[in-house]
Amino acid sequence: MGEFDIDDEGNYIILRDEKQQLVDKYDRVVNERGYLVDKFGNVVNKAGNVVFKFKDLDADGEIPATYVFDKTKKNLDKGIEGNKDYQVDEHMIKAAKEAQKNADDIMFPKKKTP
Repeated sequence: MGEFDIDDEGNYIILRDEKQQLVDKYDRVVNERGYLVDKFGNVVNKAGNVVFKFKDLDADGEIPATYVFDKTKKNLDKGIEGNKDYQVDEHMIKAAKEAQKNADDIMFPKKKTP
C-alpha cells in the first residue's frame, strides 16, 4: 500500500505526477485503490516483489476479496500456499500485525487501573 495524506472525510489523497500517473506522497506509482504497482500493474510490496498479479485484481484494481476480508492474525503468517508467484516478506507480516494491534487497541481499549 502506498502512503497518503488523508482528507477530512477519511479518504486517501492520491496524487498524479507529471506523466499523470497515480502516485503516493513519495511519488511511487499506485493503482486507483492505492496499492503500490510495478510497470505491469502488478501489486508489489515496498521491496518491489509481486504480491498480486494484475490479472488477479478486479476491475477497480482491488486485490482478491479473500485477502481483503480475511485479515486475521493467524492468517498473516501464511503465504499463498502453492503459488510461488506471490511473495509475502517478513516486513509485510510485521506491518500487518502492528496495524491489527493498533486497530485492536483503538476498538477495544485496555481498561485503565486506578
